[in-house]
Amino acid sequence: DLTIYATVDGATVTQLRQLPSGLAAVLPRVGRDFLADNGFAAAWARIAVNTPATEKHLRQAFHVWFDAFRTLKFVHYCEDNFPAEFPRADVGGDNRD
Repeated sequence: DLTIYATVDGATVTQLRQLPSGLAAVLPRVGRDFLADNGFAAAWARIAVNTPATEKHLRQAFHVWFDAFRTLKFVHYCEDNFPAEFPRADVGGDNRD
């Protein structure tokens, strides 16, 4: 769900400082659950205190936290916890001729 990126990238400094509650209001259940299970609210509280209060810096800080590894974890979280909505792709076949 790209809602998370649209929310972060379009947010003001005030909205970014309150990001956990802002995301909770717009994300579907899978996104809210993933962020909660990964301690995002507590992590963001620490990040917001230690990051300059500019849109640029707060957005960067979010993207550092939600990096490629965490994105992969999110994909697996979706597959494991919501299999009806996010079925695993069959990538194990032998496609050689």
